[in-house]
Amino acid sequence: MEISTESKSTMDKLLELMPLEDIDHGVHVSPDLGFMYIETPKCACTTLKFLTQSATYQKKGLAIPEFDSFLIHDENRSPMTPLKNLSREAQERVLTSPEFFRFGFVRNPYNRVLSCYLTGIVNRMPRKPLILSYFEGIPVEELPADVLENKHLSFKEFLLAASRQPPRMMDIHWRPMNQLLATSVLSYHFLGRFENLMEDIAWLRQRLFPDLTVSVPNALWPTNSKNLFWEYYDDEALALAAQIYKRDFEEFGYDTHVARP
Repeated sequence: MEISTESKSTMDKLLELMPLEDIDHGVHVSPDLGFMYIETPKCACTTLKFLTQSATYQKKGLAIPEFDSFLIHDENRSPMTPLKNLSREAQERVLTSPEFFRFGFVRNPYNRVLSCYLTGIVNRMPRKPLILSYFEGIPVEELPADVLENKHLSFKEFLLAASRQPPRMMDIHWRPMNQLLATSVLSYHFLGRFENLMEDIAWLRQRLFPDLTVSVPNALWPTNSKNLFWEYYDDEALALAAQIYKRDFEEFGYDTHVARP
C-alpha cells in the first residue's frame, strides 16, 4: 500500500531525495545549540563543519580537537547528532520547526562544478576513480591501473558524463545544490553564499555561537576556479553546465549568462 504524501514525515520525504548514508554525512544537527547545517560540497563545507563542530564541543564543555581537514569529514568522530538517532517527533521538529535554525550555503553553479573537476580530475583527489568509473562504465575496482594513472577527462567530457546521471545517483560533489539542500522539502532560515563567505560566516557566528573562540581555517584545497574560468569554459561547456544545474541557477538567483572578458 502506497503512503500518501500528506501522511509522510519530512524525514520520509528527505529519504526519497537522497540515500540515508548521504543524510548521515551531510546533515549536521546540534540540539544543544538549536541549529541544523546541511552541507554543500565545494561551498566551504570543511570550514563550516569545523566551526559548527567546534561550537558544539564548546557547548558540551568538551575540548575542541585540533583542526584536521580530513577527520573533520568523519561523521563517526563528530559531536553532532545524526538525524537517524533522533525520535520521529524530534526529527520533525529539527526539519520543520521555525524555532530550530536551519542553514546552508550555495555557490555559482558554474564555479562549483569547475572547482569539483579541478579537485577531482586535474589535481587527482580521491574522487577521480569514481568519475572515471562512471565514464568508463565499469566498477571502480575493475579500473585498470593505467587508466587510473593516465586517463584524462576533459572538462566537457566530465560535464557530459554528469549530465547523464540522475541527480540522486550523482556524487555529492557535483550533485545539484537544490537536491543536496532538499529545498523542495525543507525551508531555511539562512542560505549563505560562497561569494560572500566571510561576511556570512561572521553573521552566523554572531547569530548562533557568539562565544566561539576558534578562528576560521584558511582556504582548503583552493582550485582558483574563478580565475581559470575561461580556460575551461566555452559555449558548449556553459550550455552543459546550465542544463545540469538549471534549477540551481533559477532557485538561487545565479545568472546563466556570463560576459567574456
